[in-house]
Amino acid sequence: PKAEDGAMVVAYAAACSAHAKDRATAEKLFFDFVFQYVKGEELKQRLLLIKENLENDATVSQMAASLSMAKGVSGYINDTVPIVIFTWLRHYGDFTKTLEETIFLGGDADTTGAIVGALAGIASGEAGIPEKWISGIKEWPANVNWMKGLANELQMANERKSHKTPKLFWPFLLGR
Repeated sequence: PKAEDGAMVVAYAAACSAHAKDRATAEKLFFDFVFQYVKGEELKQRLLLIKENLENDATVSQMAASLSMAKGVSGYINDTVPIVIFTWLRHYGDFTKTLEETIFLGGDADTTGAIVGALAGIASGEAGIPEKWISGIKEWPANVNWMKGLANELQMANERKSHKTPKLFWPFLLGR
């Protein structure tokens, strides 16, 4: 149940990010409705703490300290989700700062980085991601062009309710 709550919060944040043009709108959308998706009291309390810390213009480090995570974020869902949501909203639209501040907290940085990177990417769009980061992707055979094709196909699939996934030559995957 805790993992389901956390997943719903992140999914709802992604939806807010897709519809909001700025931090104020994202915050309003998020906090006006997120509590209807959360059943667990611990996560609800931590979401209220996020709101309070945002209103007080707290830093990411201060937020982490308020959750007793000054030495790193654990992989526990009720630790991961609040830090990710706070950092996403605190630096809304700034992909680099959002991702770096989350990762620099330490701990389960691959998990927090992946989640906050997705939210920040939705908020900033591809243009907000540093070109050197994109050109540095070495994920053969699923290169950047293949990933862009997949993203475009998924967007079109959403509109027409069907899709065709860009193909990878599967024997190349064995060589990976």
